[in-house]
Amino acid sequence: MKKIIWVLEMPLHSLGFDIQIWKIKKQIKEGGKVTVLACNSSVQACFVNPLGSKTICRYCVKHVKDSLHGIGAEVIHMRSLDIKREREKVALQNNLGAESTFISSFRLKPSETNSKILLDKYQLMRRGAIIIGKNLDYIFRERSYDELWTFNGRLNISKAAVDEAKKVNIDYYLLEVNGRDYKINITKNASNHDPAVMAQKFKEILNQSSRAQVRTGGENFYKAKKIGSWVNDRVYAVPQENPPDLSYLGKIDLLCLLSSEDETAALGPSWNQFYTSQEEVCVYIKKQRPEWNIVVRFHPNQGDINRSILKQKIKLLESFGIKVFHPSAEVSSYDLLEYAEDILTFGSTIGVEAIYRGKKVLQVGIAFYSEMKIIKQANSYTELMNFLENSKKIAIKRYRALAYGYYLMEYSSELCNLPYMTNYFKARPVLHCNAFIKNYSKLLGIISKILSSRPLKI
Repeated sequence: MKKIIWVLEMPLHSLGFDIQIWKIKKQIKEGGKVTVLACNSSVQACFVNPLGSKTICRYCVKHVKDSLHGIGAEVIHMRSLDIKREREKVALQNNLGAESTFISSFRLKPSETNSKILLDKYQLMRRGAIIIGKNLDYIFRERSYDELWTFNGRLNISKAAVDEAKKVNIDYYLLEVNGRDYKINITKNASNHDPAVMAQKFKEILNQSSRAQVRTGGENFYKAKKIGSWVNDRVYAVPQENPPDLSYLGKIDLLCLLSSEDETAALGPSWNQFYTSQEEVCVYIKKQRPEWNIVVRFHPNQGDINRSILKQKIKLLESFGIKVFHPSAEVSSYDLLEYAEDILTFGSTIGVEAIYRGKKVLQVGIAFYSEMKIIKQANSYTELMNFLENSKKIAIKRYRALAYGYYLMEYSSELCNLPYMTNYFKARPVLHCNAFIKNYSKLLGIISKILSSRPLKI
């Protein structure tokens, strides 16, 4: 009998949590012995509750208990640890999971805010990771398990669980939900976000598919994404009947399409790039080539950044004569692609979409698709300028771009049972706090923008 321990991630009313419950039930049905490590409010600050609200914790704990009731899994509640006693050790911890959680929640690195409240929340996330680690360390010494399962693997809870699994040398499995048709990606002893892992999955699905399937599936992906239809990749486009006339911009020598900060954070240890900020790269190029007409389009997600910081980012770019479109601009990246031949991207899927549309694209630093050999990549300023000076020689790998779209739509390690999910959504415990949680999420965005205000350091 296989002995499995689960550390639940994203537990409050999310598809990811529902998928985890489905998988636990399936493992039990297949004869596995499953233990679930329940937070029970011990962690406080996590991806679901980044501000550490005690009210959210109570609701979350109730939802977890109700969801696990009667499914046949053993539930272990976290031991009570003295957080104050851990303060000195927290400073020595290098927990990228806490930083990734912070960036995903606030669209900022902890180093970009001088808000004491937000920095305290970041420390709470780090302490939460330590608490998870301490509990698992104790459990692993007292019991033996064959596997550890968790969701995502890059946030403060799941990352701490993975780190502990590595210490005791047991296999760990990470789940991700594609976001469409309940398709699930499962990786063993590796992150779903690792570029090498994604490249291997990419290769696997291409080997199993015909060129006709790839072309048709890829075309469907890009067509759907442009008109705002749901695909296995976040859609931001708002269909416009009459695209704006951008001829006033003139010939765009270089279009820079920025990425959301959490896309970089999701890369985990790979996120250390050769540049400090995306704006820094754009300014560097403009200084080297002042005669170039450079246009920058911010990523829609960057609208969550504190307003004063965003203004300073825009002001910096404009001070060098760079034309800027802010995150909520009605002019989309697709509109701008029509006026530019050379594109600079920082990791967002728009880079691959530009190749599909026949543009010369250069990727700056690491991205999820770095090892799929779709886009030319620059790993230093020297490489960056060499590529830009010789952009005409950059190959446009349109078929590989089509293949990437097909991969995002079709790839999954496992398909969650649709009737099960439908029944689960109907029968799952309903908390009487839905309105509160919804309003809390909105409030969180407002509070984070206010608290994170500070002069930007470039």
